[in-house]
Order: sequence, then C-alpha cells, then structure tokens
Amino acid sequence: MTVYRRETNPGTSQPATHEQVVTPWDVQGSVTEDGKQSAIDYDKLIVQFGTRRVDDALLERFEKVTGRKAHPLMRRGMFFSHR
Repeated sequence: MTVYRRETNPGTSQPATHEQVVTPWDVQGSVTEDGKQSAIDYDKLIVQFGTRRVDDALLERFEKVTGRKAHPLMRRGMFFSHR
C-alpha cells in the first residue's frame, strides 16, 4: 500500500518544498514549489554516496575476472552503482 502525503507550510496553503531524501528508512523525491514530486536523481545519489556507475565496461571486467556471466539483474540494469 502506498500512502501519499501533501504537506503544507504552516499558515499557508502552499505545499512544502524539499530536496530529495534518501536514508535507510525513507526515500522521497524532491518536491517543487508548485507541489509536484520529482523522480529520484540517481546521478546525485552517486555523487552523494561516493559510488561508481555500473556500466558495460564494469560488467565485462566482472565477467572476465569471475569467469562467469554477471547475474541477470545486473545485466538488465537493476543495479545502477556500486562501491
């Protein structure tokens, strides 16, 4: 079940704006001044957490080192970065 909340600034009818929040307990995209929620910015997460993007070159290297095909979820792009 997904619950959507619309928070407002106290004393106004304008929605509260905020940047994206990613913690172990909560994931929220940013909210603009007109109250629209934006998608998660994965490039910003890569910079924020100091990870590297999983690209084709990394997958090829992984397969060469292990001698096995990468996991199907890795090959399909379900993982976007690694540390």
